[in-house]
Amino acid sequence: MKKLKTNATILAVLLFAAAGLEAQKLKATKNKKGGYSIKHASKITPMVSEENLYIQGESGGTIQISVSPMYSEITACEQLAQIEALYQGKRTNAYPEEARRPPTKVQKAVGLKDGCRARYEISDESGSRIEEMAVFVDPKKKKIFQLSVGYEAGLNQQSIDELMQIMSSFTVK
Repeated sequence: MKKLKTNATILAVLLFAAAGLEAQKLKATKNKKGGYSIKHASKITPMVSEENLYIQGESGGTIQISVSPMYSEITACEQLAQIEALYQGKRTNAYPEEARRPPTKVQKAVGLKDGCRARYEISDESGSRIEEMAVFVDPKKKKIFQLSVGYEAGLNQQSIDELMQIMSSFTVK
């Protein structure tokens, strides 16, 4: 009887673990024209256009990826500064200048050496929200990749982690 109980417990643990892995199964979405891929929960259906992608997080928040042509030589941080200039001083990057480059391991995982990142805390009539942005340039393919994660300031940490996990799976092909 004791052996049966032990075997039943082991089986229950294995089934629970398998169900947990199944729930965490990730699906890759590739954007061939854009030249990148991203992984997300299989129950999420991204909206994909020729080069762009939009994901609504399961518990809130959004991820946007856009690709644009690079018409002249520009660094990722120069491109980010141009984007910030469009907001006419209404957004301030929370990352200090020396911390704007993504860590080497992130750039290696993405597949590009030139990246720049920003974090904005935005408060306006619609409420408080956070936007995390990363820009990568690919001088060989003459493309600029802009990634953005946005969420309400009060979003729970588990949902934020989910969004960041999806975002960190971005790779250039």
